[in-house]
Amino acid sequence: MPAPLDEPEEDLAIRIDASAGLRLPAPVDIRLVTRGDTAISFNAAMSSLMGNVRKDALERYWRGRFDFVMPESVDAQLDKASGEFVLTLKGKAEMDWDYSRYEVDGMRVGYSADFSRNDGPDKDAPFANSYPFFSRTVETIILPAGFTKTNVDGKAIDETVAGIEYHRQASLSGNVFTATRTLRSIASEFPASEAPAAEKRLKALADEALYLRIPATYRPSQAETDHRLTTFGDDAEGLRDRGIALLEMNRFKEALVDFDKALEADQDDVWIWANRGIAQFWLNDVAGAAQSFDRAEKLDANNQVLLRGRGMVAQRNNDMPGAIAAFRRSLEKDPADGFAHYWLAYALHGDGQLEEALIETDQAIKLAPKYVAPYTMRPNL
Repeated sequence: MPAPLDEPEEDLAIRIDASAGLRLPAPVDIRLVTRGDTAISFNAAMSSLMGNVRKDALERYWRGRFDFVMPESVDAQLDKASGEFVLTLKGKAEMDWDYSRYEVDGMRVGYSADFSRNDGPDKDAPFANSYPFFSRTVETIILPAGFTKTNVDGKAIDETVAGIEYHRQASLSGNVFTATRTLRSIASEFPASEAPAAEKRLKALADEALYLRIPATYRPSQAETDHRLTTFGDDAEGLRDRGIALLEMNRFKEALVDFDKALEADQDDVWIWANRGIAQFWLNDVAGAAQSFDRAEKLDANNQVLLRGRGMVAQRNNDMPGAIAAFRRSLEKDPADGFAHYWLAYALHGDGQLEEALIETDQAIKLAPKYVAPYTMRPNL
């Protein structure tokens, strides 16, 4: 039985320069070094391909792994001295910062394991591992100014499950973020008695993603804003998401146009109706907003955008108890919504509950520091 590998068979390095703006196409450089049998297999597959056929095959390979990268150049070469087969990709990355976070590439560990077996003579036989196996992924992201360690969201991992070592760590030095993940088999098999616990742990590890979260103080450039609006599709989902982006920019008329177009294709999306109501509210069509919220409520009465919108309408109608109840329900669904905390503070202030209003105002400032309204309200509490 060979010893566990000391050097990765697959050594992947990803470098993304997002310093010009998080939602602008970012220069990316990816290098995959393969060794041993993996290198031999790659070389055998690529050696017969020439010219555009070889280029197309490499681009298909990279698209299968990194579909958010638009390739500008690809290459693959055998290093005869070392026996390493090296694949490279250079291009531009459209990073997915939806929900104000980015899942760091290639940092997942674990999987949805299923070690169940039918009854029979081999039920208690050991489970085989891919052995020997060793892979390493290192991602480096050059970030705009303003990121701190608090914006790195994910646990360090250092454990062995079912004969596989799992390691993950991340660090931030200045504006340079680096994350490393390794997977290495140290046993060719593991006992069946360990399977139930291993299955449970591997499923739990699979949920331990690593994220970079956008700082609350981050301000996108106009170039970023304009580019972002070009990235959405023309289907109902794309129109909905672009409408939400326009809402965030206070471009309410344009947002309403997108929501109306989205509804032509999909009448059953609660997010379209709820956000449409928000746009109508800001355009002073309170009656229209209430009708949109009615439609949203039929689809999902607990949608947090719907509940926030109900609170805004109640407040506009001077129904402070109704507004307070709606905002509290919204915050039960999304406690990190700084805007809902502000609107709750506003309603509490209108209801004479000044101490609670101050608490909610401070929460709004903490969670949405770019939102001006809480700062304006605070001196009055």
